[in-house]
Amino acid sequence: MKNKILIALLGLFVLYDIGRSFNQHLHMPLDGDLALIVLPADCFKAAMKDPLGIQASFNGQIYHASNRAFAHWTMSLHFKTVPFFFQLFSSPLDSIYLSAALAKIIFQLLIAFMLARYARPSTFQLKDLIISLAILTPLFQTGGFNSYMGVIDQSITYSFFYALPIALLLVFFFPFYRYFKLDEPLNFSPIKHAFWLLFIVFLSFNGPLTCAIVVTLVASVFIFLFFYKVTGVKQIQLDNTVRNYLIGFFLLALYSLYVGTFNAENFSTPLPIYARYEQLLNGLQKMFIGNVALPILVVFIAATILILKKKSGSSNIKWLVIPIVFYCLFFIVLLPLGGYRIYRPNVLRNDTAIPILICCFFLMIYTTRIILELSFKFKAIYMTALVGLLLFFHLADGHISSRNQSEKKAILEIAASKKQTVVINDYCTILSYKPITDSLESDIHMKLLHYYGVIDKPKLYYQKY
Repeated sequence: MKNKILIALLGLFVLYDIGRSFNQHLHMPLDGDLALIVLPADCFKAAMKDPLGIQASFNGQIYHASNRAFAHWTMSLHFKTVPFFFQLFSSPLDSIYLSAALAKIIFQLLIAFMLARYARPSTFQLKDLIISLAILTPLFQTGGFNSYMGVIDQSITYSFFYALPIALLLVFFFPFYRYFKLDEPLNFSPIKHAFWLLFIVFLSFNGPLTCAIVVTLVASVFIFLFFYKVTGVKQIQLDNTVRNYLIGFFLLALYSLYVGTFNAENFSTPLPIYARYEQLLNGLQKMFIGNVALPILVVFIAATILILKKKSGSSNIKWLVIPIVFYCLFFIVLLPLGGYRIYRPNVLRNDTAIPILICCFFLMIYTTRIILELSFKFKAIYMTALVGLLLFFHLADGHISSRNQSEKKAILEIAASKKQTVVINDYCTILSYKPITDSLESDIHMKLLHYYGVIDKPKLYYQKY
């Protein structure tokens, strides 16, 4: 009876935290890429016409988003359909924010659910889901430590380009994880084979980070298989179907990375490789030393692993921990080779670090779930520390209620104005990453608002303060 009450209370906490997350997403401002991608802007039309990058790879054509067509397509499809559903019971302006919040909370829940499944790949009941979500949901920082460990970015565009593909990668690799973890064969039906092959194509052209994750992950798998074979530590006979999927995904992701070298953005802010590694050190320092969030999480995970090693031996946990740590280091070392963006000066931040964050979240849920089922001398202290850690992250995330208030006020002011060019006396962002002082720059953003019916005709605006 006590266990049922505890599970019920945890379920209420999870529902509250999810509801709060949705409300936080709802109050985030819109970003400067939304209109460019949804309509889309002329600079992205070449990529949409050539999603597999044929013109880039064979003809050397340089254009924007050369290996990101499906990320653009997914986001455009969402914002060309879902807002009109919300307009059945909300204002045109609110429908945009509701659509963005819905997408973010779906990505968040899918990632959390898949991590819960990875932690319990065999038997999985409702109570397992509730316990796992109670541990995971406070780690998803919408406000608080978002810039350090925000898996769901505050920008809706970055959420589509990073959180969504990482969620789908977790779905894709789950059968392979079960194969390695449980020795479960891949008995795919023809329909499932078709879906998984489409997954490979879709995810390979979802941006360079997705491809980098796949290439480094598959390479890590084969490195460890080779290491196990040479040392005799573990014998794993790789199934042909598994091998073909991994190699096929690896090769297509590698080709996509090559196509990505023709992205026009690569040439706008060049930086020598040695300078990128210097900036990477700054990024590592900022994420792991310049704040308390990740260090606390990593220390807690390390302490949990040490307890498990002492309590139940190292073999059952070493199977996962060492490869995961190796993969994270491997990914970080190769990250600067992916290019440089002036808006991401330190190379590593929450969006490019998303595979490392996911690994941390997985180790947190995997090790904690094991230790909760054990009995040991200081378990009460451990439980107190766990609850304290989760409350710390829950409270640190704070309450977001007015982040987009100025933006919405400015949009309504533009909508109400009879002028063709409206002056906004506020330096808030309005469907942009920075205030717009040249009215011509607002053209495509106003076209999007007109598309949704927020304004009755296309207008322009500029800001002064």
